[in-house]
Amino acid sequence: MRSLSPAEAKALIAQAGLEEVYAAYPEDVMVALEQAARYNEAVAKLDVEILVPGSTYLPGVDR
Repeated sequence: MRSLSPAEAKALIAQAGLEEVYAAYPEDVMVALEQAARYNEAVAKLDVEILVPGSTYLPGVDR
């Protein structure tokens, strides 16, 4: 897995509309952001609906 440069990381953070995070272990923060991006990309490719707590699932009913 390739690490992002600081400029790439700042561009991704700005694109996502997030605030910059300063941490004691910035590499851990970058790994978490990369994992979240991969997860979101994988979920976006699935043809499923992700339910949130409090939502109701009705089989066969389109929303």
